[in-house]
Amino acid sequence: MNIDITSDIHIDFWVGINGSVKKQQKIMRLLVEKLLPEEKSDTLVIAGDIGHYNHQNKLMFEVLREYYKDIVWVHGNHDLYMVSNAVKHKFNYNSFDRLEDMIQLADKIDGVHYLNGNTVEIDGVKFGGCGMWYSYDYAMQVWNMPQAECVYMWNTYLNDANLIRVPYNGITGKIDNEAYSKEQLELLKKVYLQSDVIVTHINPDWENFHHKWRMPESTFYAFDGREMLKELNENKMWIFGHTHDKYFYSHP
Repeated sequence: MNIDITSDIHIDFWVGINGSVKKQQKIMRLLVEKLLPEEKSDTLVIAGDIGHYNHQNKLMFEVLREYYKDIVWVHGNHDLYMVSNAVKHKFNYNSFDRLEDMIQLADKIDGVHYLNGNTVEIDGVKFGGCGMWYSYDYAMQVWNMPQAECVYMWNTYLNDANLIRVPYNGITGKIDNEAYSKEQLELLKKVYLQSDVIVTHINPDWENFHHKWRMPESTFYAFDGREMLKELNENKMWIFGHTHDKYFYSHP
């Protein structure tokens, strides 16, 4: 089975959000046609970060379905962003309400499959995964940084700290990185062994970081999935996004 792979589309960076539906769809088709490989497969995997506006993400899924029989996707950190006051008010300052709305919109499109601790089988190939979340492990294990410094980096360097919002007892606050990372990891553990193709937004292996990412701040580009990788064989594939780089790993 052949599959096409993309991630980090960030569609609102390329297509304005205020144009008519027809105008946006026209621009999206032009963009997709430029990105399509010469020999297109029937299945597309999107490893997160579709865009910041759900109504536009829905249009993008619909346009992509004109070219692909099946689309498999996971959410990324930007799919939790609330970048405007209108979006914040619509979803009551809750990024996960925004994500749930996006999932429901995508689920109404035939052939679009969301992974979040579940699997879907297409032409005999089982896809499984979830968005996953970064951990502090890289900074703590490789750079010997205390957790308090990792939290400081989170608050200082990442837009995620300000644009992903979660209510606590009626007061909006920042996402609990550790709790969410553990929650996503448990979802991934449920499915990765039984999956032929594993999809996450976050990189599971910092040991293959490009040299430009080898800094403490890069703890926000990966989680420690190395033990999982050891249990996989040459017949499995792991697809991820987030770093905006191309990686091709071969099994030892």
